Amino acid sequence: MSLGKTLKCAFLALLATGMLAGCKGKTVATVNGKKIGMKQFEQQTELLQALYPNQALDADTRRQVLEQMVKQELLVQAAEQRGLAADPTLAAQIEEERIKYRQALERQMAGLKAQLAQVDEAVRSRSLIEALVKAEAAKSPVSPAEVKALYNKMKQQGLPVRSLDEEQGRITEQVMLDRLVDQAKEKGSVEMNMDLVTAGAPPARMAGLPGLPPAQGGKQALPASSK
Repeated sequence: MSLGKTLKCAFLALLATGMLAGCKGKTVATVNGKKIGMKQFEQQTELLQALYPNQALDADTRRQVLEQMVKQELLVQAAEQRGLAADPTLAAQIEEERIKYRQALERQMAGLKAQLAQVDEAVRSRSLIEALVKAEAAKSPVSPAEVKALYNKMKQQGLPVRSLDEEQGRITEQVMLDRLVDQAKEKGSVEMNMDLVTAGAPPARMAGLPGLPPAQGGKQALPASSK
């Protein structure tokens, strides 16, 4: 379905949620004296772009957006002129719908906040790990023998690998990460409840990730080394 053909459905949804509120700034249209601001218009184009990220909002589409906003305002004003806004039954329905959509939006916002927190933690973790790898590489670089050993192990496990020269960078990084993980395990302890995280999951299709043994069921403990 083209973006132009989906505009009507998209804006009917916007009408239901009551998201087209007035905004100050430059005016893009005036309907019986009521202004539609540029900021208001841009909010709708941004929302539409989010709904259809792979389709560009060209000039024709932007014109259709404004036409839909004008049509909506005309319909709202027509309803008000007929006294429908004063209908107690309709007012109760509007309030019920308002609460429903507001609660749905609040749930979405809560989910977005949680995602933002995850993004913050992911960025922090990645930056710290990159700095750790860089520091370890300067202190004790990965040897060609270590790279070749992991490369051969990956081939034995049936993992898709290219030539050793092509995989050099990726495998070097993996060797370094494995080394750092082993060092961290020696200084601490880890417990993993594999039964909990695999409950209801389909059977594994591969032996394990590069450099790691196949995962076992049950609750596993990786105690600090006695060295």
